[in-house]
Amino acid sequence: MPDQQEIERQFLAYRSQRQRVAIVASACLLAGGVGWCSSPSGTFWPAACLRIGFVFSSLWICFPSRRRPAAWAVISPLPLIIIAATAFFLPRVKGALPLVAVAAVALLILRPRRSR
Repeated sequence: MPDQQEIERQFLAYRSQRQRVAIVASACLLAGGVGWCSSPSGTFWPAACLRIGFVFSSLWICFPSRRRPAAWAVISPLPLIIIAATAFFLPRVKGALPLVAVAAVALLILRPRRSR
């Protein structure tokens, strides 16, 4: 079990990383916003800056702070496995979803009746 001094040192390292991520996210979002307003249409760099800024903003939210642990520290493995499986299989199954919906409705409507 780590002692209090080790925990404090690790927290200071996380805080420094969290601040850097916030600075990069802010700079990317600001550059993307300025680029979107000032650049001619058809340029890709404002969109790229905005996307990178949103990703870094999400990462900044996930970093631990003094009042709450890291977002990934409190998630159980089962939801993580379900999310990963959904992200992996959904694009492959997306074409079959209408067929599954039609089959589900048909099974609800055409289910066998109970005999009296």
